[in-house]
Amino acid sequence: MVGGAPGVGKSRGAVALAEAGATGYEWFGLKIPSKFKTLIVQNENGRFRLQQEFSEFDCNLLDQYVRITPPPPYGLCFDNLDFRLQLEEQIQEFDPAIVIIDPWPFHHFTRRSLV
Repeated sequence: MVGGAPGVGKSRGAVALAEAGATGYEWFGLKIPSKFKTLIVQNENGRFRLQQEFSEFDCNLLDQYVRITPPPPYGLCFDNLDFRLQLEEQIQEFDPAIVIIDPWPFHHFTRRSLV
């Protein structure tokens, strides 16, 4: 789990991990032993911000290995069956090795879940 205040680089780190999985480059100094697919369930950043983040990458290469959902209009509605089924369908179709939720809304945590 990666956490921090807004603007400290959580999303950029997630994109860097997805890029490392697609290219085999290191991620924060860690060697990547094999390529892998990454699904980023985006909960915050819109298309413009993502376009800026990916403007420096070879998107033809990343297209095989990276999928990013648009931010859901009503947030991450895990208590909604339709939302869960749509997410499950995307995961089954793409078959990622890693699923990143960016960012996980803190209000989903309770004191009990943190203990």
